[in-house]
Parts: sequence; structure tokens; C-alpha cells
Amino acid sequence: MTLKINNNLFHELCPICGSISITNAYNLMYEGKLSYSSTQIELLKKPELWKCNECKSFFTQNAINEEDSVSLYKNSDAGKRWDAKKFEDEKTPYCVNVFKKFIRKDIEVLDIGCNTGEFLDFAKNNGASTYGFEYSIKSIEICESKGHTMLENLEVENKKFDVITAFDLVEHLYHPNTFFDKVIKLLKPNGKLIIFTGDIDCWAFKNCKGRWWYLNYPEHVIFISKNFYENKLHGLKLKNIYYTFNNRYFKNLNFTMAAIFNYSKMLGLRKGLKPYEGLPSPTPDHIIAVLSKT
Repeated sequence: MTLKINNNLFHELCPICGSISITNAYNLMYEGKLSYSSTQIELLKKPELWKCNECKSFFTQNAINEEDSVSLYKNSDAGKRWDAKKFEDEKTPYCVNVFKKFIRKDIEVLDIGCNTGEFLDFAKNNGASTYGFEYSIKSIEICESKGHTMLENLEVENKKFDVITAFDLVEHLYHPNTFFDKVIKLLKPNGKLIIFTGDIDCWAFKNCKGRWWYLNYPEHVIFISKNFYENKLHGLKLKNIYYTFNNRYFKNLNFTMAAIFNYSKMLGLRKGLKPYEGLPSPTPDHIIAVLSKT
């Protein structure tokens, strides 16, 4: 069954910093059937990617409304959409080593948007007490079966965390500043918010523009810049940014063949194919942003 969605959300101000200085940057490329988590949908409007000239972030115009987004996530089976690979096997060794700096014995960790709990498994195996927050009902059941404590909402009284993580989450937010305010209240003094997300300043986006694979419309609706983290975010201070890849992608010959295939498209050597969308990327296309409560 395909659901028809009226994607009529249009912003008069930047949804990230509130600036009026916003401009149309690119059309978003998508073809054929669309999936929202595990649900097939059809859109009524053509989406656009806009840029904020103040904070240098990007966001989607003609987006799906937040109420529809929450409903789709709650009633979908996220575990079927994304592979439940071990965190150590999915991410690059560099990425795993970065997180090992912050995940240690006897700390309390909250993963927001935890899906089926692969990062929480990693944190638990490293001695942390693990908590999660997730919309998908089926994913919640899986996390609880593995011994992770699941929160019903982020308005938690008398509970503070040493580390809060958000993997591929911020790009889904409709009210990022509300999210950051909630995180600040949940963090212990000097607690850390660690964000893993696509890098809107990376080589792949600058070259692919509206075709970049991580734009992933219609689920991803905002793309926060490093400039925002450094200069516009109150209550959290950017401590470090690590540049990495989304995951290990392909191995050995498979990676080589995929690279040849995709780069040949980029160079225009193969005709009649979808344009190069940024995979594989020759340079890191993701960031790990570490922010500390001030």
C-alpha cells in the first residue's frame, strides 16, 4: 500500500537559526517509489533544498509535516529498513575509536533515535548504563529485550546523563533548538552531546549538490552547518569535530569495483546512468561533533 502525503511544509524563516535571509539553492533529486522508514509513500509537491545565508545551514522546503513524520516512524518497522549490524562492524575503525574515548565503565548513556539498539549494545559492552529513546514501537520492543532502558519522552525529571548520542538524527529534526534545549536539561555538568551526521560542507555535497545521497529526501529535512555549532548554538560548546565516513561501505574488490563504477559516472564516461550521487566518497562525508554542556 502506498500512502499519498501532502508535503506542504514551507518555511518563511530558517528552521535552524530563525534568520530571514534564506534562498533557494537546489532542486532535490528523487525518482520512483519513496520509502519513509519501511512505508511506501507518494508526494504531492516537488521538494527544494534551501540555504540559510546567516548560519550556512541547509533545509528542505515542501517537506512532510512533523505530525505525518512522527506517525510514519511510529507505525513503521525501522529494523527492516536499516540493517541491524554491530556498531563495531558497521562503522569505520576510526569512528569506533573516537567513541571509545567517551564511552567508559560506570557512566550513563542515552542514545536518542536508537533504532534497534546497536550503539547501546556497544556502550553496554563497554561498561556503561544504557538508555534509549525511539519512536518505532517494534524497535522499542527489541531494545527492551536486550536490557536497555527506554524513555517514553525527553522530559525526564531527576535523571541526568554523562553522554547523549544522536546518530543520523539531527537531519530529521523539525525544531532543532527545542531538541538542544531538552538535551541540555538532560546532561550532567560538563556532559557531552555527540552528534553523528552528514557533513554539509563535504566534498561530495559540494560536487553533487541536490543529488548528494545523504540529502535522502523526504526523511532528512535539515542539514546543520559547522558554523551553527560554532557560533549560533547556546548552552552547548563545540569541543571537537572528527571527520569520518558514514560506514565501512564495501570491502576489498567490492569497494574497488563500486568506486570504478561510480567515479566513471562522475566523470561522464558511462552514459544513460543516474548521475554520481557521492558514493563512494573520496573524502570523509560525515562528522562526529562533540559538544559540551556549558
